[in-house]
Amino acid sequence: AFLCVSAQPGRPRTSIMAARASPIGYKEIIKLPSMAISAGSISFKNVTVQSEKYVVVKEDDKKKIAIVTCGAQRVKRLNNTGNPPFDHAIMNPTAEVVALRNGDGEGGTVLNIFSLQIKTNIKSSKVNEPVVFWKWITEKSIAVVTPKRVYHWSLEGQAEPKVMFERSQEKPESHWSGPVQVINYHESKDKQWLILGGLAKGKAGGIVGVLQVHSVKMNASQPTMPSHAACFARLTLEGRTQPSNLICFTTNGPTLQILELDPPSKDQAFKRKVQLQFKQAGDFPVSIHCDDAMGTLFILTQKGLLIAVEITTAKVFFANQTSKMIGSCLNNTDGGIVTVDGTGRVGHFFVEKKNVVKFICDTLGDLSSGLKIATRYNLPGADGYIEKQFNVLMNSQRYQEAMRMTADSPQGVLRTVNTLMQFRSLPKINGQPALLFYFNLLLNTPGATLNAIESIELAKPILQSGK
Repeated sequence: AFLCVSAQPGRPRTSIMAARASPIGYKEIIKLPSMAISAGSISFKNVTVQSEKYVVVKEDDKKKIAIVTCGAQRVKRLNNTGNPPFDHAIMNPTAEVVALRNGDGEGGTVLNIFSLQIKTNIKSSKVNEPVVFWKWITEKSIAVVTPKRVYHWSLEGQAEPKVMFERSQEKPESHWSGPVQVINYHESKDKQWLILGGLAKGKAGGIVGVLQVHSVKMNASQPTMPSHAACFARLTLEGRTQPSNLICFTTNGPTLQILELDPPSKDQAFKRKVQLQFKQAGDFPVSIHCDDAMGTLFILTQKGLLIAVEITTAKVFFANQTSKMIGSCLNNTDGGIVTVDGTGRVGHFFVEKKNVVKFICDTLGDLSSGLKIATRYNLPGADGYIEKQFNVLMNSQRYQEAMRMTADSPQGVLRTVNTLMQFRSLPKINGQPALLFYFNLLLNTPGATLNAIESIELAKPILQSGK
């Protein structure tokens, strides 16, 4: 079971979230209409959001490109009166640089990079095909998608768009028919994997996902999959010392699948399969974003459902009907995701750190997942449960497990004077005093340091000897 409540169209139920100590928080950032942007301009076709800093709107009624700076709540407008006018604009995720595109009248596309600071075009290029989708994949690189190919275009130097791979085309055995509307593109953080996702008519009816996964190292794509949405995640998994690349994608069911790319061995490969639940018939995911710091996937559906899943436990801990979103992206500053709904409300959804563990343990009744999440992300909310488990281990004379639990306890909840006194009274472990065994274990824990109480306790023998 997981939380699933209704919301009025166009408005997340923040009051219900607060009343139930929701594991997901929401903050409104800005309303586009407050920037004198008309309702007619607020659409999937005209609005782009590529970072938490900016939202871009193509204002057909004003013949302008509006660039909204979210934090400062101000807007700059560029004239869009050329012949032909720009048909799309995307803002650099970090700099005051906007990418603009328009057709060349001959079936190709002209690409421009414009600096808002110096008010001049700093780079241009041309692709001899129509561009159906583009996106900043880093602050220095843009992915450009045409009906046949995917390019990467670097801002540096005189580089022209470089072909990364050929797009999969419809075949007799394909599960879709007709053109694919591209809605997502992602590059793994190590730049070795690329995914292109879109929607098309299914040969058996309905709207189906079309996902192409490409390996840069092998310069080859896997056969297309019927997946509506996908993203990459990069986490250091339990028992590993280096972060792993994971691909997260949805399939019919609806099911979320999480697979490790390039695992150490086939037997060690991390994989999870999670059954999802949608409230409305015919709903399907349109985007997935991973907040790597919290190991959490944010899944948005076409009809406005937001689902949150913690990757390592495969725990669905939130599902709330919000608004139908016309744009979304990761918030790389504060975690979570930034969304734009059909009314022009720009908002921030994020893991509510003070609530998530307690919600999973108490409301969902999943103590195991709650404790694992608390330990992994150093979160509050499970103190009472952790202390009970610690006492069980001590009473069962499983002292080394109790010490490991103490060293790993979230926010150091077990690392107290009382715990050290209990360890001091234990028999020797592997020939050394139990308390010293604990200190050695703690100091060999990656990232761990002694707290003030432990530092004093460790120093006592030296101080007492007068050395």
